Amino acid sequence: MTALPSYIDPELFAAFCEMRRAYKKIPFTPRAELLVVRKLMRMHDDGFCTSSALEASTINGWRDVYPKDRLAKPGAIDPALAKLDADTRNAAPPPEEIRRRMAEITGRMKA
Repeated sequence: MTALPSYIDPELFAAFCEMRRAYKKIPFTPRAELLVVRKLMRMHDDGFCTSSALEASTINGWRDVYPKDRLAKPGAIDPALAKLDADTRNAAPPPEEIRRRMAEITGRMKA
């Protein structure tokens, strides 16, 4: 068996290898196993979860692994939060007439 980096779950990898070896038409050679490990390493370096990729491939009977879930990178900002921040910075205050009307309406609601 190929040596695995710490971020590749050995049980999930063993289950994937077992599933792959069940295919009689397409042999899962030691070289192919090494290539899958290298692909998982690249996926991890690109910020993808290797466990999710192995689980999906094993469950679905896929002969290869595919990037599935992105890992949260340290210091990474959620794109939705970044957009909210940008919108807040770029927002213009409402015109004076609108603010006056809002004050009238909220004043009526409080009374």
